[in-house]
Amino acid sequence: MNSCQDLPGRSGRNAERGAVLIMVIILSTVALAFMTTLIYMITVGTQISGIEKRYKTVRDAAYGGWELTRQLVALQGEPNSQDAFRAELNKAPYNLESVVTTNPTGSAGCTGTTEGGKPLQGMQAKLLTRSATWSSACGTSLTIIPANVNTYDFTLKLGTGTTKYNVYAKVADTVVGNSAGEASSRLAGAEGASYRNSGLIEVFPLPYLYTIEVDAENASNPSERARLSILYQN
Repeated sequence: MNSCQDLPGRSGRNAERGAVLIMVIILSTVALAFMTTLIYMITVGTQISGIEKRYKTVRDAAYGGWELTRQLVALQGEPNSQDAFRAELNKAPYNLESVVTTNPTGSAGCTGTTEGGKPLQGMQAKLLTRSATWSSACGTSLTIIPANVNTYDFTLKLGTGTTKYNVYAKVADTVVGNSAGEASSRLAGAEGASYRNSGLIEVFPLPYLYTIEVDAENASNPSERARLSILYQN
């Protein structure tokens, strides 16, 4: 009668196979973890690149809006010039849908008083009077809320095709200088007076200083948003 006995080498080979299997599992796990991490990093990198690209685009819209706001501010709120400027922006091929939201609306609107005691309304009040004299309707908050027309002074729409950006601008603070508007007429030598041999002391011209907020957002996706805080002299 024959008896079955394991050969000494068989158990050794089984042990080796088990060790190899464990090593293969470990290496496979490490490789899988590495590939998963690599895919995650590529995906996150792509998302970040997309976010940066969209932000740069909306930031460029904010800069474009600021350039037009700067031109509006340079008009010092003069109604006819302001209307002509807006008409130019709104006609073809620009079609920017610009609106000056801070317009004279009687006693309930934005009002201010010049250094000479002259009352002004609307954008003239914001641009030619110090903010300490503004009525509450003018607003001095730095926050722009697109849904609240009372939180900005000027709005327009930039972009082409289906991608449009709403731009909002606001004069939040004004420091009155002496080089524009009513104050300029009080400089020595103005209105025909001579600087030389007149006994007058020449006044060094100082510009008006404005704190201006600009907010731009994607019209179809308001979460894509850029904000500029600007200190501008004119």
